[in-house]
Parts: sequence; structure tokens; C-alpha cells
Amino acid sequence: MIKFSTAILIVIASLVAGPVFAACTYPPAVSVPDGSQASETEMMRAKQSVTAYIAQVEAYLKCIDTEPLPEPSAQQDRQSRKNAARESMRSLADSYNAQVLAFKAVNE
Repeated sequence: MIKFSTAILIVIASLVAGPVFAACTYPPAVSVPDGSQASETEMMRAKQSVTAYIAQVEAYLKCIDTEPLPEPSAQQDRQSRKNAARESMRSLADSYNAQVLAFKAVNE
């Protein structure tokens, strides 16, 4: 009976501790086609890729907030990673929007 109880406690502990120590993975970069030369299909795919990337970065940001901080100075590293991720989203959105304008200028 003691072995069974110990085994159950180990399983429960691993299930609870697993997500806490899971590493937050930054999503891969997304490229945006040249709007002045892209087809409508390419621009639609780019929109889907950008939307998915932003959702993945938002999930990454939430994950970072759940990471345990081993020491108080780690808060600065956490904030730097969050700022870089937000800047990446902003930069990609700006790039995509510029290419949409270029696409519309050629195709309208």
C-alpha cells in the first residue's frame, strides 16, 4: 500500500510541476511578401501567417509571466524578453500593413 501511495504522489507531483518548468518557446519568424509584386493569394497567406504569429507571441508573453523567477534580477530579463516580443509583433504588423498598401496601389 505504501508503494502504491508513493507512486500516486510521484505522478501527481510530476503533473503539477511539469507545466511550471516548461520552457516558453518563441515562435519562428514570419516573412511578408513584397506587396507590389505579390498575388492576392500570397497576400492572404501572409495575413494568415501574421495573425497566427501574433497569437503565438501573445501565448509566449503569457507563458513568460508564469515562469518562476529564480532571483529578483530575473525580473529585468523577463521584461526585456517581453519588450522584444512586443516590438517584434509591432514591427511585423507595420511591415505587413506597408505591403498591403503597396499591393493596393498596384491592384486598384
